[in-house]
Amino acid sequence: MEKKKNEIGIVISTVSEAVKVEFGKFDAFYTNSKNAHDQGVTLLKNFIGKLEGDILASHTACNKATAENIRLKKERDQHGADIHKAQADLKALQDMAHKEVKEFKEFGAEAEHKLVIIKALRDIITDELLGEQKGRHSFVQLQTFNDKLHELKTLLENSNDVMYAPLVATLLSLSEGRGFSDQKILGQILTALNNLEKNLLAFRKKQDDSLKKNLLTLKASMGEKLNQIKTLAKMIAQANSNIQDNDTICATANRDVKSINNERDRKAKELAYWMSLGNYQAEIARYAKVGHDAFNAKLKSATTALLG
Repeated sequence: MEKKKNEIGIVISTVSEAVKVEFGKFDAFYTNSKNAHDQGVTLLKNFIGKLEGDILASHTACNKATAENIRLKKERDQHGADIHKAQADLKALQDMAHKEVKEFKEFGAEAEHKLVIIKALRDIITDELLGEQKGRHSFVQLQTFNDKLHELKTLLENSNDVMYAPLVATLLSLSEGRGFSDQKILGQILTALNNLEKNLLAFRKKQDDSLKKNLLTLKASMGEKLNQIKTLAKMIAQANSNIQDNDTICATANRDVKSINNERDRKAKELAYWMSLGNYQAEIARYAKVGHDAFNAKLKSATTALLG
């Protein structure tokens, strides 16, 4: 009987050890499988996380480009307004220059007319002063002289040359009072005419110098406006180029997001499959452990019953 119990014990021990070894192999296989599964899940989650980071980066790049375009378009519009103003300023400067030249020509023609009259008056006086027969004065000369004086007086009044008007009035008084009968008076008239001519020439030179100075100033201002317009035009062109680049960034980002979303969806499905596989493996391992534990319990019960 004792021998039989020993034989049964050996059989039970052998079976128990064999089951233990097999369960150990299964447990090792499950552990390896679980580690591989966990690594796969980690890799998928990390990859999905990277894809989501790429999506966020694309959105951020597009949002930045859009905000930049809002600023650029606002600046571009302001540059456009500044160009219109600069163009208006340039035209105003050009109009001023044309006005300066036109007035100079008008004043010049008027001044030349005055100088021609003065020369005619001086020629008449010179003729009278150099006349060989004193006291015999040409009535025509005297009348022409007075007419020219009146013409000069009218020109001076029309051009508001008030500083010369009294002088011309004096000349008229001298010529009309005693005519050409007094050589001394003629000399005074000639001196006055020479002074008047000298003053008109000086005034004419002053006008000429003023015109040149004003035109140089206007030319410099027009140059500044032209440079401003060119600079603004370059800034507008650069803004348009940057806006186009930003539009391209947004278009590329939107395409990338669509592609990345598709990839993320595929990886999410793959992760769901891996999670399901892991759950299935865990369930098998749980059932295996339950079966192993149940077998051990039954084996223990049988051993107790057989061997006492």
